[in-house]
Amino acid sequence: MNEVSLLASAGTAVGLVTAASLLLQVRRLRRIGSACEVSIPVRLLALTGYGIWLAYGVAIGDLPLILVDLAGLSGAAFVLWVTVQLRRRSACPVA
Repeated sequence: MNEVSLLASAGTAVGLVTAASLLLQVRRLRRIGSACEVSIPVRLLALTGYGIWLAYGVAIGDLPLILVDLAGLSGAAFVLWVTVQLRRRSACPVA
C-alpha cells in the first residue's frame, strides 16, 4: 500500500468515526431530555459544511470524501432534528 492509499484509508476511517461520534451527542441529549446547551446555528453550520464537502466529493468523484461527508451530513442532521424535537417539548431559559 502506498502513502496516498494509506492516508486515504486512515482519513476515511477517522472521518467515519468522527461522524459516528455525533450519535453520542444524540444519546446524551435524549438521556438528559434537554437540548438547551446545543447551539442550533452551530449545528446548521456543521450541516452546511458537510453538505458542501459532500457536493465537492461528488463533483470530483472522490468516494472516501463522499462516504465521510454523507455520514457526517446524516449525523449532523440527526443531532439537529433531535435538538429541535427536544426544544419543542420544553422551553430553554434565556441567559
